[in-house]
Amino acid sequence: MKKYDKITSRHASKIYLHMVDNSYIGSSDDVSRLMDRVEASFIKHFSKSNLSEGMDILSSKKKKERHVTTFFSGLFSGCTISLLICLILVINLRNVIKKDGFTQYMETVFPLYSTILATAALACVLANLDMELDISTKKYKAITELLPLALVSVILLIIVCPFNIVYRSSRMFLLRTTFRSISAPLYKVTLSDFMLADQLSSQGQALRSVAFYICYYTSNDYKRRETYCKADVVYNSFYIALTAFPFWLRALRGINGFKYLSIVLSVSIVTAHSKRHTMGLYVMAWISAISAAVVSIYWDIVFDWGLLQKNSKNPWLRDKLLVPHKSVYFGIMIMDVLLRFAWLQTVLNIQVSFLHKEAMVVVVACLEIFRRGVWNFFRIENEHLNNVGKFRAFTTVPLPFNYHELEDKMSE
Repeated sequence: MKKYDKITSRHASKIYLHMVDNSYIGSSDDVSRLMDRVEASFIKHFSKSNLSEGMDILSSKKKKERHVTTFFSGLFSGCTISLLICLILVINLRNVIKKDGFTQYMETVFPLYSTILATAALACVLANLDMELDISTKKYKAITELLPLALVSVILLIIVCPFNIVYRSSRMFLLRTTFRSISAPLYKVTLSDFMLADQLSSQGQALRSVAFYICYYTSNDYKRRETYCKADVVYNSFYIALTAFPFWLRALRGINGFKYLSIVLSVSIVTAHSKRHTMGLYVMAWISAISAAVVSIYWDIVFDWGLLQKNSKNPWLRDKLLVPHKSVYFGIMIMDVLLRFAWLQTVLNIQVSFLHKEAMVVVVACLEIFRRGVWNFFRIENEHLNNVGKFRAFTTVPLPFNYHELEDKMSE
């Protein structure tokens, strides 16, 4: 009633409470004695006869409103946008794109920083651009190149930290789920396992950056700020294998293995085409990429989201919908088609005048992450509706008869 009064500003609780106080429930001593018996039983069996502990559990607690998460989300989002604007202004005002070494910078430094958190990465990029302006600081190239490695090392140390700090339970859950995903199919598949594997399948660019990290720092290319990784056969093989690895994990964890095997084949061919531009690989990349995209779109919409059911109560959607506006479902289907084909940019090699090709790759990778976020929402929605509808997750099962009608018939 307090919530109702707060939202509607009608102050109706006084009328209802007055009615309850004058009713049998509000004035009967039997109800009070029954409440005392329930409290005594609860304290005896659930709090080991500890009166204060039992009453503390039974007493209703008002949830405190916490705005810390909202505050820091807004703060860091604003800082990220501000740093991004500053970066664009610095690049344009100083004509960095037209300077010598820009291509080399985009092929080495940019992939290194594109893997890290946006705020820290952009701050380091700005600092790195400025350090080259002074001739006396050019001898520190090797030191500045170690900044991305330091950031990655800090993040990895935080993830594996055994102490009960920085959301330890969440970090341990992530590590356990990752281990189960890598160990597929040796364990029973759970929701968290295949969901994490699906998230990893959208992190292809991040995994390629990891491969570049390993090659760049183990070959000591960072000391010269040059890279010869692309000419290394071992690196190219590892590059392809690491990109296809998440899809292979997902293929081992579901009956839709054909879908992910087709994506593994497509990703391998497309990645090989990005390393060796031959006509044969170009044609194979086109065919495999389009085939994998079509299969993935169909599986996303029909099986993962449960849509396109022509005989449902909601034409071309499904019987039960949690979002009240049906146009949202048609919108996400169109969005999924467009963003699934967006990664064909790696085959088409589409270039924009104001973006370097490496920046274009990052933009496409961000679009894929956005698509995966939308996919997660409607995938969980469909999973929830299936669990409830098929009574895989429930509190009570509805009986196939009306209890009151049955009681009336028996009394007759």
